[in-house]
Amino acid sequence: MTTNPLRRKDKPGVPHAAGLTGGAFASHDRGEAPDTVALSAPPVEKNWGSVNISEGSRSPWGEVQHVEHFAEGMTFISTAGHGGVKLSPQRNALIPAPLRRRSGWYEEDTEVAIPEAYFPEEFTKVRWGAPRTAEEFRETAFKHVRDWYPDEYEKATGESVLPGQSHVRDDQLFAKTHENDFVFAGSDRSVTDPEHLLIRGRVAATEETAEFLVPRVAFKGLDDYRRFVIDPARHRRLPEKAPQEDAGPKLQTFDLSDVDASALTPAARESLEKDLRQRWRDEAGYVRSLRDIIERDGVSGRTVYVNEGKRSYALLQGSSSLRVSAATWKALTMIPDDRTPSRVAYEDFHMVAASIDRAGGRATREQRARYDKLLARYNELSEQERAQERPIWEAKARRKEADQAARERAATVTPA
Repeated sequence: MTTNPLRRKDKPGVPHAAGLTGGAFASHDRGEAPDTVALSAPPVEKNWGSVNISEGSRSPWGEVQHVEHFAEGMTFISTAGHGGVKLSPQRNALIPAPLRRRSGWYEEDTEVAIPEAYFPEEFTKVRWGAPRTAEEFRETAFKHVRDWYPDEYEKATGESVLPGQSHVRDDQLFAKTHENDFVFAGSDRSVTDPEHLLIRGRVAATEETAEFLVPRVAFKGLDDYRRFVIDPARHRRLPEKAPQEDAGPKLQTFDLSDVDASALTPAARESLEKDLRQRWRDEAGYVRSLRDIIERDGVSGRTVYVNEGKRSYALLQGSSSLRVSAATWKALTMIPDDRTPSRVAYEDFHMVAASIDRAGGRATREQRARYDKLLARYNELSEQERAQERPIWEAKARRKEADQAARERAATVTPA
């Protein structure tokens, strides 16, 4: 029976905990590698040491929530997001150097197979999963070690990893063999031919990308689409997309001499002057004052954010937010407010909702009535705006599909 090398379905020993893998954290220097080590359990020693880990201790994956000392010098731990096995120094010293994690930590997804391979008898004592013999643990664990750590496996055992024995090694060989070919990088439907797929291809060596029409039947029975190699001599290549007009917000400069400072209170004038002196660093590393940004570079609008019952104010420059005081935001009326009516209604609704949360069970009837009214207003405005925007979205979708169809009809093969 063959198994999918891309997914470890029969993880021995330690139960899976959903969350981020800790493999990168646990992979420390392993020290000097000795000569090859035979695939056999280490000799039994009387003193295996101990692992001083308890609930609340730190681990590579956060605070420890569960501890299981399932063998002398061997402990399983779990956290809110992940888990693994910790070996005592005495136990860890018997792991061959190419496979040894100097920290003694082995995360539960893949690295746990390493201690399982060298201490299989101990893992028969754990309470998780179906019972297995030590030999079954050992055999399965070494297969996983070879699958995920082929280079370290070869150094530790002296055995060569053959094609098909390690998905990591197979991926490396495939990438090297086809580094100058277009390889599958994504797919979509064809808008002109239901018997074909629109395949995005990428050349790893040059990072060139292109789109091709490939018959659906070419993928029949293929387990791993990532290894599909596009043949430009057989698969029609689409012309490049026409340059798209930047649909982002337009920047506009403003003359700050138009601000009527005499209408501001002394405190508001002070806030405005302070904000305009504030210096900002852009993505290119240039530093400018807010005044220079507004008058020379340009901004696209003003906006308001709400969080936990508090409003914060900002000027927008494309995707960047330049935070300012409420006084400055209100003074710069020549800069357009980018908020829609539903966005303003949401702010009002959010503020009342936050006050009710703070009141807990002491919220007044008036507060709840205002909450219901503002929520209804927000929903009404949102629906109106969606109805107004729907024809625009639909027209854009039709244009996009028409452009795609034209490109597909113009697709051609490249002579070999």
